[in-house]
Amino acid sequence: MTMKLLKILSCVALIAVLPACTRGVTSTPGDAPNLEAWVAEVRARPAPPLEPLPVMQQFETFEYSAQVMRDPFSDAWVSAEGSNGTRPDPNRRKEPLEAFPLD
Repeated sequence: MTMKLLKILSCVALIAVLPACTRGVTSTPGDAPNLEAWVAEVRARPAPPLEPLPVMQQFETFEYSAQVMRDPFSDAWVSAEGSNGTRPDPNRRKEPLEAFPLD
């Protein structure tokens, strides 16, 4: 689609939708009392009865007994061997993306 055709179609769509936005809640001023009567009738109706709340299910309490074990999120248990762990091969051929900095 060319840009000119797209502009024309958007203008036609805007012109077609715009009249729908110009009218109020009612189509004519004579319908307003009819609408007000309907709203008054709906408000005068009794409210439907509410359903009773469901019975809450009782759950057993749980005693957490693993307090003495280590915290999985703490750094206290990092191995001390650090330098003897696995490391990348410094003599390997570098990938093309490794030439760019990370930041």
